[in-house]
Amino acid sequence: MTEVRLETFDAIDGYARIPTAFLVTSLLLPLPHDGAPSGFVLEERSAPSPFVKNYDAIPDNHPTDWPKHFDTAQWQLFSAFQGITRVGGAVAFVTPGTNASDAPFAELWDLRVSPTSRRTGVGTAVFRAVQRWAADSGCAVVRIETQHINVAACRFYERQGCTLHSVRAGAYPDFPGEVRLIWYKTFS
Repeated sequence: MTEVRLETFDAIDGYARIPTAFLVTSLLLPLPHDGAPSGFVLEERSAPSPFVKNYDAIPDNHPTDWPKHFDTAQWQLFSAFQGITRVGGAVAFVTPGTNASDAPFAELWDLRVSPTSRRTGVGTAVFRAVQRWAADSGCAVVRIETQHINVAACRFYERQGCTLHSVRAGAYPDFPGEVRLIWYKTFS
């Protein structure tokens, strides 16, 4: 059984030991579609050349680097355990609305599951914990960013009831071939 615990950000070293690397064998091509909320539907295609994507290997993107570049004082660390073994987790924070009439929303900054625990329900347990925390924090939306090369993550967010909100090619100057996908999980 998976237990999701809230931890202080001081536990980021343990969290960071969960690898994020995955093999990219396919990607999701955003195709214009008038009936979709984002204006796009995603069609899966084979990757021209398979490669390994490792978010933690990107300079200054390792979890232990985040406090050097961001104010993490209000960031919440969710850690998933099976017994005493850390098997996954997430990092999220609340972002205030852009004006007085906008409700705050939760930003799911990172979600990871150890390779041996993927597709066993750990990610779902973590996502549900984030969603409960967001609701308790006064949010009605969880916002998630991922890329079109992370098919497993996109399919996971679809299964969690998230909807594609926006698509932006060219969002990552260091990775010009990657398309940014923003997902929303709206709840009451």
